[in-house]
Amino acid sequence: MRDINTFLPFWEGFSVVTIKPDGDALQIDLIPHATRFPSCSGCQKPCSTTHEYCERTIRDLPILGRAVRLSVLLRRVGCRDCGKRMEAVSWLDRYARMTRRLAEAVIQACERLPTLHVAQLFGLHWDTVRLLERRALQAALSFMPKAQPRRLVMDEFALFKGHRYASVVLDADSRFDIPFRLLDCFRTVDSTDFCQFKTGRNRLFAIHPLGPYARIGAL
Repeated sequence: MRDINTFLPFWEGFSVVTIKPDGDALQIDLIPHATRFPSCSGCQKPCSTTHEYCERTIRDLPILGRAVRLSVLLRRVGCRDCGKRMEAVSWLDRYARMTRRLAEAVIQACERLPTLHVAQLFGLHWDTVRLLERRALQAALSFMPKAQPRRLVMDEFALFKGHRYASVVLDADSRFDIPFRLLDCFRTVDSTDFCQFKTGRNRLFAIHPLGPYARIGAL
């Protein structure tokens, strides 16, 4: 009989021991390769000393419509430079409870589907999906150039059946969202520091800092 790991080469550095059903899900038990020295998650150097073993349950992408739970045996190594650290795993982030490919699939789905639908699709909690999406947006934002808008487009939409409202401000030229802090104020603001406008509900808002040359437009 052929080795099952030949057909499931998805978890680098680990071997599949058993695959068994767990209700509507699949549980896959993984152990590290005996011939492979673990690497420190801090300095990425190979370590020959294993301090202890610990078992962790990890979520992975579904297989044939079934959720996948990995029972992974991880090693805590004794690194000469970093001390006691968990071993580095190429497909798993530090402290993570899901694989990198599952997190990436969730982020890609969030680009096309609402958060609630993505949570139902992957069987995750709504807050977990929002956290992954927020981290991805923050990472993408860090690579974007600093916004220097000249013309703004602003609109409001209702939340929770009209009991709360949210505002959207776009750069009219690049069509990108503008990260800003919306200040609710009712006093006069110096136009050289703030760009003022009034909404349909007669409330004065200000966005800082846009400078005196930005112009407000309406959708």
